[in-house]
Amino acid sequence: MGKAHHTRAYREARIKVLAQRPPTCALADTFPDTCPVYIDYTLEHPHPWSATTEHLILASEGGDHTTLGVAHRHCQSRQGGVVATRGKWAALPPIKSSGVWD
Repeated sequence: MGKAHHTRAYREARIKVLAQRPPTCALADTFPDTCPVYIDYTLEHPHPWSATTEHLILASEGGDHTTLGVAHRHCQSRQGGVVATRGKWAALPPIKSSGVWD
């Protein structure tokens, strides 16, 4: 995290966005293979499907605290530092698994 994440303005913007309780993950279209779309606000950190804020436009690309959205912790972590609107994720094949999770 950069210094901008430790400012009062960021913390206040984060609280405001989370309080609005948008019903869907901002990254749902980016990860249709794994994202459950709807956010369950009863789940708390560190649950992978708990709500967290996501910069919809990276600070390095001119985004600021007004470009925050709500996403699942899992989706945000999977995205890394790539902005969903760039379309880089759309070209990737879906994650394959054996289906056995013992």
